Amino acid sequence: MNFREKRFLITQPMIHGLAGSTMATLELAEYLQSQGTQVSVYTYFYDFPAREFFEQKKIDVKTFADNPEYSLRDFDYIWVHSQVLPVAIIRGLARKLPAKMPKFIFFHMSKFDWIPDEMPYIWDLEEKISAQSFAISDEIIQETKACYNADFSLKLLRNFAPANFAKFKYSPRQNLRKILIASNHPPEEILALREILAGKNIKTVLLGETGEEYKIITPEFLASFDAVVTIGKTVQYCLAMNVPVYVYDWFGGGGYLNDENFAGMRERNFSGRDQPERQSAEFLANDIISRYTEAVKYQTKNHAKFVREFSIDQVLPEIFADIKSRKIEQFDKKYLNMVINVQRLAQIRFEFGGHLWNRDREIRSLRKEINEMRGVFDSSENLTRENDRLKNQLRKLENSKSFKLGQVIIKPAHCAKRIVKKILHQ
Repeated sequence: MNFREKRFLITQPMIHGLAGSTMATLELAEYLQSQGTQVSVYTYFYDFPAREFFEQKKIDVKTFADNPEYSLRDFDYIWVHSQVLPVAIIRGLARKLPAKMPKFIFFHMSKFDWIPDEMPYIWDLEEKISAQSFAISDEIIQETKACYNADFSLKLLRNFAPANFAKFKYSPRQNLRKILIASNHPPEEILALREILAGKNIKTVLLGETGEEYKIITPEFLASFDAVVTIGKTVQYCLAMNVPVYVYDWFGGGGYLNDENFAGMRERNFSGRDQPERQSAEFLANDIISRYTEAVKYQTKNHAKFVREFSIDQVLPEIFADIKSRKIEQFDKKYLNMVINVQRLAQIRFEFGGHLWNRDREIRSLRKEINEMRGVFDSSENLTRENDRLKNQLRKLENSKSFKLGQVIIKPAHCAKRIVKKILHQ
């Protein structure tokens, strides 16, 4: 499909952290812009650090507070995360509909009922306007189909990786020396794993909200590592780029990919839930090291297939070519008033959630600073104690018999030296 001059609106509940649907929105918008598409993004909450990257890419972002006066005539496609729709678009559904309606696409990225926005929480809306609805895994399709009418079609669209990962020239190394651990919530065994690997001269870097690094993963950054321990979307980055990836995090996980476990892991979006048993740090260290060569061979053998399956430039043109227009009936105003009220309620919830996330991030930052200052104070106390110890040793030395005897022995020599110096200067 040719995207040039198409007009897209992408909706997203929150843009702030570097995870989940925020990254999907950024990568989708960036890819569409690169294809000559006009892209707008609508969100309830817009803040840093993610905001920086949208601004760098010059992506047009409007918020609920901006109250953008969008029209149904403004777009060819409206890509919807979490059933977020601008109020102006909802009101447009109550008026006379344009002859050429935008195609609505709904995308679902989680199966958990404790993430209610990933479920169809606005009754009958998606069924009435969606040209096509997608989920990123078979697991989500199975878990959410009871929420829809029996004849509703929810298709598979796996998490995609930006095209620059597949285009980056990376060859897996034969020796395992440096590992990236990408996790916003590393379990205790992963933290303990780092110490074990350090003892085996294998360096690790923790990327995430609590790690040494917190930034968007780029091919250049990923290329500095021999392997990656992670779950979810980062797995697709590795598969597209040819980097051996070990699937494990707070849900557990099956480790390196192979012919036996790949389908099961993919079915659950490489979340680790295919093998939810948690392992010890010792087991993980041994498994990561002993099976590395096997993982390199598997990754290399299947790289071309992974690119076709996960690289965005391979996936999106094909799925958009299959999306057909559908007839949308004009809505009852009472129903749409209800939808607007639900959107306002969702906006309050997401904006509060965004501020709460910022608060938690500030708390983590303060705790890190406190720990660093505590380390400085501990160092100062250690220096003070060491200084006191040396002073005590010096006093003991000065009071010792051998020191006093030495002073007596060298005193005549010092006196003679002073006399000679005085005579020479006369």
